[in-house]
Amino acid sequence: MTIKGIVMLLIFAAIIAAAIVYGIVRGRLRSGPMRRYYPQPDFTRRAGFQVAEYPINDILTYTGSWLLAGGVAELQFRVQPDWKLWLRVAQEGRSLRLDQFDRQYETYQTVYYDGIRVVLQQTPGGAGLATWVRDGFSYALYLPRGEMGLLNGLAVEFVEGTASSNS
Repeated sequence: MTIKGIVMLLIFAAIIAAAIVYGIVRGRLRSGPMRRYYPQPDFTRRAGFQVAEYPINDILTYTGSWLLAGGVAELQFRVQPDWKLWLRVAQEGRSLRLDQFDRQYETYQTVYYDGIRVVLQQTPGGAGLATWVRDGFSYALYLPRGEMGLLNGLAVEFVEGTASSNS
């Protein structure tokens, strides 16, 4: 092989390597779907559990759920007047993949609802994260924006009104 051929081969290999790295960074090269939509939160076939109960009322509407990689369920809700929140659920011991919800939380508070230890983290702008463990499942309730104090009220409803079960 000539020097020109070797140089061309190295350039071609560098281009292929750059495309692979770019695809991985952009999340395009994955082993299977990273997010699968479910109209109801029954992930029995793929993850071995379901979210059997969750709160619904005049200000809180369930809008859909997804199964994320690693067996993490994500349920989306609409909160009146125009906010969204996400509830993540996984079997205890599995990661809830909370890195997406990492913010500069300024207040941290530990409270007990229905005998369950709940950690609340909030920003002055109303964004917040509540985490707890109950009956073999880990939960995280994330509110990207809202009013101060809204997370506390919603956390009570979700801690008391959410139940998951293994299949």
